[in-house]
Amino acid sequence: MAGGRPNKKAVLVQELLKKDPTAKNQDIAEKVGCSAYYVAKIRRESTEAATLGSVRKTKKKSLPITEPRQSDDDSEFSYHEKRIIDRLGFGDTERKTAFDTGYPMSLVKKTKEKAIKKYGDTRWAREALFGYEALESKYRSPEYSRAGLLDQAKEIITKDRQNTHGHPEDSFRRIADLWSGYLTVGVHEEDVAVMMALVKVARIMENPRHADNWIDGAGYFACGGEVALRKK
Repeated sequence: MAGGRPNKKAVLVQELLKKDPTAKNQDIAEKVGCSAYYVAKIRRESTEAATLGSVRKTKKKSLPITEPRQSDDDSEFSYHEKRIIDRLGFGDTERKTAFDTGYPMSLVKKTKEKAIKKYGDTRWAREALFGYEALESKYRSPEYSRAGLLDQAKEIITKDRQNTHGHPEDSFRRIADLWSGYLTVGVHEEDVAVMMALVKVARIMENPRHADNWIDGAGYFACGGEVALRKK
């Protein structure tokens, strides 16, 4: 939206998605004259808006019952409030918590205020309700921190993949030779690393919450950097 007027390409993308929700991003991009990434962004925003709208419409309905209700205990929190605190204490925002659980935003905010009033912080509320071990295994889990993701990438490229496929520079050299012959252009080892990383970027565009794509992308860039920077 610019200057109060709708973006024409965005409108065209939305109309095509409405006609055929299963259409590929690249096909829509070619029709509209934009990138597949832009189509993926509009698709994701439309899906989130529709889902959030559904959550708001069900605001006055009874709370979803996925498990038997639990009676209040010494913690003074109901089963539904505990579900909300579990998400908030895990690090989710109020909006994401409402989106994932299906609870109305008013209940999420009320529960958050109640948890903070009693425990001072939703993290500590979660620890008090579910135990320190649960907090350690989820909230502080290293695999989803920046250092944890890099540690996993390091483990993969220096041990797992290297033991399976050999040294990256040797593997990239063979792939570069094959690609050069097929494309009839010169492809270098570092080009292989970048293009493999771009494959991961394409997958991230479709599903940014899949950790493996971020980890593999970091690994390819590290390998490519090593190969390129060691060249004389």
